Amino acid sequence: MSGASELLSQAGDGLVAALAPVGELVDQLTVSLAPVVVPAQEVFLQLDTVLQPVCDAAGFPMDQLRVLACLMLSTPLAFLFARLTPLPPVYKHLVSIFLGLFFSFYTIGAQTIHSFVSSLVVYVLVALLNRFGIAHKLVFVFAMTYMSLSHIYRMHVDYLGWSLDFTGPQMVITIKLTTFAFNCFDATRPEADLSKYEKERRIFQLPSLLEYYGWIYFFPGYLAGPSFDFSHYKSYCDKRVFEFPSTVFATLKSFVQSILCIVFVVFGDLFFPISYLKEDAFFTRPFYFRFIFVWVSTSLKRFNYYTAWGLAETAFIACGLGYNGPVDPKDATKGHKWNRVASYQLLDVEFAPNIRSTVMFWNMRTQQWLANYVYLRFPRDAKNNVRGIAVLITNMLSAAWHGWYSGYAASFATAALYTTLARELRRVVRPLFISGVDAEGKEIFSPYKRFYDVASWAVTMSFMSYSFCSFILLDGPLYVRVWESLYYLGHIIPIVAFIIIKIFFPPKRRVKSDAKKE
Repeated sequence: MSGASELLSQAGDGLVAALAPVGELVDQLTVSLAPVVVPAQEVFLQLDTVLQPVCDAAGFPMDQLRVLACLMLSTPLAFLFARLTPLPPVYKHLVSIFLGLFFSFYTIGAQTIHSFVSSLVVYVLVALLNRFGIAHKLVFVFAMTYMSLSHIYRMHVDYLGWSLDFTGPQMVITIKLTTFAFNCFDATRPEADLSKYEKERRIFQLPSLLEYYGWIYFFPGYLAGPSFDFSHYKSYCDKRVFEFPSTVFATLKSFVQSILCIVFVVFGDLFFPISYLKEDAFFTRPFYFRFIFVWVSTSLKRFNYYTAWGLAETAFIACGLGYNGPVDPKDATKGHKWNRVASYQLLDVEFAPNIRSTVMFWNMRTQQWLANYVYLRFPRDAKNNVRGIAVLITNMLSAAWHGWYSGYAASFATAALYTTLARELRRVVRPLFISGVDAEGKEIFSPYKRFYDVASWAVTMSFMSYSFCSFILLDGPLYVRVWESLYYLGHIIPIVAFIIIKIFFPPKRRVKSDAKKE
């Protein structure tokens, strides 16, 4: 066993011992809540009985099927939740908490206590310390530490396993808790110092615990996200009139897309299983086969995420929380936007012309969290330009939020390399396909521009698949072996290309004008 593995094992043993009292507390709570828990367990067993034939036929693990069933059930429940609009907000909060806890106990059982306790700690910190301007910092440290320890604990008890536990919902809650603390802090700052984004999300008054937990456990986004702002939830629940257009067509469209994603998931598991990348037989195949298999299998694996995100987003649309205004404010006949809490844009990811677009439209809510509550929170002025440090810390926090497997860090680091190269390639290559500028100043592309676009897409997807395999395989020896079978071309080609561009095609130096000297 390597030194890193031994260190991880020792850390895991220590964490298990430290969390033993928490386990005892859970057992005590389970006993005290027996009159409620026992009937609930009977309901859960009945639900498992219904799902078992599907589990046997499709080969899905029961824990994953439970989550899928809850996500699919959340859409009709969201339609019903929207019917509560005329009622006072208190009823909406109670229903939200009940359904969120029902989903939670059905999928992760007593581990639900993690979401309750961590949220309560943050609520107390904000209530006591926000006036001193330090609560948001303490909350961020607490939430990320709690999340990191949870990931380490999971690695110890289920190394490389894909069984579902509390860490999935806790990742979403971590985003919620940190944004909540920052939004409360922003309400104490001078308005002139705030961006438009920060002004729209300020929380001027500490919500009641009922409101707070109604938002934490809001059932459409509890299991798989997306995270969304408390101010958005509160304004929705405070409404006594349903002010949104009909949600039926938009909901149906989103639901159908999610179901189609399930088809791709099943197809991938049957014909391009990721597990094949771990088998010796894969490495005896010709290079072209290994290259194509990595490309296709990792691309199809992304549909697992699209399915969960899509079903959750469908429920948000069904209840009206996904509404983002008309496409054209001046002409309502042009349709409406339902992307207020969108987590992804499938076509923009799968047909992206460059790495930047792929990253931008993948897990969008997390990207917004990292941008607005980490990267943009760093001070920057003419004398204090910390952009490089901000980028580094943001990427490190992103990797830590995902987990402590080396595959996450390797994937993000490789993607950062691709982003840097793509910027340089665009600077050098793209002008070759611009034939001029029209009277309005718009670029005129040559007839060969389409070949440039196709080539950009193919290069982007092949390199992203190379990077994404470490995100999926997670363990160093596993993904390094795959990279080795591809001769590390996903690293060598970008590095060599970057060096060549820097040597032979350096950026033109800007000539400072002397006009300002006069």
